[in-house]
Amino acid sequence: QQVTVTQQEREVVVTTAGSFLTALPSMRMFIMPVADLQQFVTAGRTDVAVVDVSLSGAPVSGFSNAIIIPLNQLTNSISKIPTGKTIAVVSDNDMESAEGMTILRMQGFNAWAVKTGVC
Repeated sequence: QQVTVTQQEREVVVTTAGSFLTALPSMRMFIMPVADLQQFVTAGRTDVAVVDVSLSGAPVSGFSNAIIIPLNQLTNSISKIPTGKTIAVVSDNDMESAEGMTILRMQGFNAWAVKTGVC
């Protein structure tokens, strides 16, 4: 089935994607080691929010205050994510973290994929 996209919709996509791509750092990824996030949580930092996008249904351990939004529901649940904070995206699968980070970055969030070493 063919989908028709208006010129305005196309311009929004191009502008959003362009903004995202120009914001990428030289390493081309926004990755936060899990040890860094654990230090932030232990220190009680309030400028960092943890969002768990695990699709397995098993939340990542060690982040009891995480906002649980499965990856397949993330785009419809953007309003649950706090603004004005660094968003650490965790999952029991690093690919899901990276995908969640990308979705949130494209929505204007300062999101980082947390690397746990599980793919």
